[in-house]
Formats: sequence, structure tokens, C-alpha cells
Amino acid sequence: QLHHDAPNWCADEVKHYLSFADAVTANTTYEADLLSAEYAVPAERIIVTGGGTDLPPEPGTWPRPPRVLYIGRKHPDKRLDHLIHAMELIWPEIPEAELVIAGARSRRTPQIEAQIAALPEAQRRQVRSPDNIPEAEKIDLLRTSRCLVLPSEHESFGLVLVEAWAYGTPVVTNDMPVFQSTVTHDVDGILVEPRDPASLAAGLRKLLESQSLSERLGTEGRETLRTKHTWEHVAERYEATLRLGIEKAAKPTANAN
Repeated sequence: QLHHDAPNWCADEVKHYLSFADAVTANTTYEADLLSAEYAVPAERIIVTGGGTDLPPEPGTWPRPPRVLYIGRKHPDKRLDHLIHAMELIWPEIPEAELVIAGARSRRTPQIEAQIAALPEAQRRQVRSPDNIPEAEKIDLLRTSRCLVLPSEHESFGLVLVEAWAYGTPVVTNDMPVFQSTVTHDVDGILVEPRDPASLAAGLRKLLESQSLSERLGTEGRETLRTKHTWEHVAERYEATLRLGIEKAAKPTANAN
């Protein structure tokens, strides 16, 4: 799981250990290309496995409330500051919009809480930030929210995107290679300009203002999951990687006697 552009990433050390690998998994086609270009992994040793989740029998129902949902670690690196700024641009036009920031606390979660606390009272009432929610509550939020947003700029895959699709929930994330490998803009989600709260607000506003668009993108997302990202698909690709590694390791090297 490459976090190539993240602070303190030890690229040289990762490259060293990858040089011993007989087979390598990549989460996305972008990551596979990066492994070849920056880490000298031969393309024929890489298989894109991706991430997966279960496909429940039924998605969530529509219509849904104007709720924007983030699920993940509560850390400034996830660019939750941009998400909150985006909502500040939305609330004057859609004051009933709700923001839920759910997930595990970090030592820097108080920075996010301080930003929420600084909001005007009317906007602050529209924000919920539950910690370490149980699985049942997570599923309920996924199946009843208008959209799932992932504003992070440093991800290897973004598993929560396919988890949202499982319940027919559309996604909004950054227009970056890692997410372009999974999300197709205006087909099963919306891609927005990174580091631009106004662009993020515009993407979220599209879904908050249109139940039909939200439902259509969520339905297509569930189909993307069904055809590419169930655990059965992922397991097949991991099995192929293991077989590739076994075959490579079994071949005599050029220097063998």
C-alpha cells in the first residue's frame, strides 16, 4: 500500500524490500504504474487486487435526508478542514444539510473539534461527530446518507468508497490518480479538485440538491462493486498473485548452477 506522496514516506527502504519480491499486489492501476516507474518492480510481477467488501442483498432506500457522511480516522491529514470549509459554503444555501464525521479519534482530533466549535451556532447544530462507532451504526449511516465524502489526499485505495457503494450511496472524492482508478466521474461518483473547498462544495451541492442524481450515481456505484470489488473478486486476484509468486520462485535463476 503505497503512500508515495505522504510525509515521512521511506521510498528507498520500500524499494529495497520490493526488490526481493517474486510477486507484488497493487491496490489500483495507478499504484501498479508507480511500482514500475518509481520502485523498479517489473510489470509482469504486479497484479492489481484492489479492495473489497460484502454486497448486501438490498441497498438503502430513497429518498434520503441531506446528510454528508465522512467515515474514517479523525485526523487533519484526512483534510477534514477542507470538508468543514466546504460545508460552510453550502449551509447559507442549504441550511438543513447535515455533516456527520464518524470514526476513530487521533491525538490531533481536538484540532477538528476546535474548527467545529468555532462555527456559528446554527451550523454547529448541523454537525455530528461520533467516535468509534459500532458496525451496526456505521451500516445505518452508509445506507441512509445522501453521499459519502472522502477528502483525503493520501490514500492507497479508499476502502470506504466501495463500502458506500454497497448500500447504493454515491461518493465524492478528489480528482487524483488513486481515486480515478476506482471512481468514474459522473457515472458512479463525483471527482473534485484537490485542496479546493469550493470545488468540494460544488460536488456535494450537486447531490444535496438532487435526489435523482444521488440515487443514479449510487446505483451505478453498487454495480461497480458487484462487478469488480466483492470479496470474491479480490480473493481471485490474490490467488492469482500467490500463484504468480510460486511460479516465479520455482524457476531457476540465471546464476543457478
